[in-house]
Amino acid sequence: MEPYIDEILLTMPDGEEKAVRMKFKNGIAIQIDEAGDVPLFDDPIVMTYPSTYDIEENADLSIQIETYTGRQFDSSLPECFFDIAIVFGVHHRLSEIVKK
Repeated sequence: MEPYIDEILLTMPDGEEKAVRMKFKNGIAIQIDEAGDVPLFDDPIVMTYPSTYDIEENADLSIQIETYTGRQFDSSLPECFFDIAIVFGVHHRLSEIVKK
């Protein structure tokens, strides 16, 4: 399935909300610029979340997504990655992940 590109509102560690353009795939998303490139030298944000397989295997997770988004979860649509991310996503800077 093709990645899905959209802007997501994230709460940063300092409590500030920041709109971030990201490319969402199955279980992971990464910040991109307007050209669709990953700004590696700007320490991009990486987000992880359950895969579509995880959601399909656990009805409680899909119900949480449907309750939050107000629409039925459909793993055949690329935007389902975004829906999973807004409910279950955890984000870090790439440099934080590399250090681990």
